[in-house]
Amino acid sequence: MIFKAILKDNSIFFDDPAKVREWLKELAKDGKRRIIVKIEYERQKRSLSQNRLYWLDCQTVADMTGYTAEEIHLINKCEYFGVKTIQTRHGEITVPAGSTTELDTKQFTAYIEDRRHRWRDEFPQLEFVDPDNPPVEAYYEEVTWSR
Repeated sequence: MIFKAILKDNSIFFDDPAKVREWLKELAKDGKRRIIVKIEYERQKRSLSQNRLYWLDCQTVADMTGYTAEEIHLINKCEYFGVKTIQTRHGEITVPAGSTTELDTKQFTAYIEDRRHRWRDEFPQLEFVDPDNPPVEAYYEEVTWSR
């Protein structure tokens, strides 16, 4: 069972303390038992705006190199996380050893910056969208309506 809480002044404040009490009461029905309690920091998954910025970067690099944005994404993952070989029923395949979906907001920001530096080293003329001052059109696709 997972319960979210805030740690403040050496005390734990559960988001839903009634649910915690209910769960502990249920556990206690069987008498004395040992349990394991695991406490870890809550990770903030990457944001939608980070994801959009990253894919704009992939498209920018794709336009410069002739690859597709998806191919740039695959190249980025292989270079950043390394690769691993897995055995399938059809033979061995090589895949990225990690995934950007596992990164929190801070890690994903570092990933984007690392990839930007990598591509700028190869193509100094590349101009990426400024994440602190993006043009409005960078976040919206043009939509045309027809009847």
